[in-house]
Amino acid sequence: MELNLPMPPTDNHIYSNAPFGRVLSSAAKRYKTLVRTAIGKLATSHDLSFRNHIPYYVRLTIFMDLYTKGWPKKAMWKYRKVDATNRTKLLLDAISEAIGVDDRHFVTVLVRKEEAKDEQYVRVSVEEMCPR
Repeated sequence: MELNLPMPPTDNHIYSNAPFGRVLSSAAKRYKTLVRTAIGKLATSHDLSFRNHIPYYVRLTIFMDLYTKGWPKKAMWKYRKVDATNRTKLLLDAISEAIGVDDRHFVTVLVRKEEAKDEQYVRVSVEEMCPR
């Protein structure tokens, strides 16, 4: 399965503090709904099914602004300080819920950054791995 999704909220914006503890923020709830809907449509149109108890390889390619403006003349570093893994927790949880497979089965997760041409987004790929 492969699809493009909007950029998820950062880990800093996943939870809100409530009087009874931490809860998912409204932005996180909206994002999970969006992911479930997108994966549901794709799974239905391509007759995809996912199973527990087998390993999955998940590839996340995050298309974002990588380069520091003004480098090398005005900026010290070529690449912006952007933590790509700060965007993966909610995304992996949402994928797990959408495909009905516990994320403990995401045995290999690769996170990669690419320069965005226009808008920022995440390309998600989930594949079965050969069980050992």
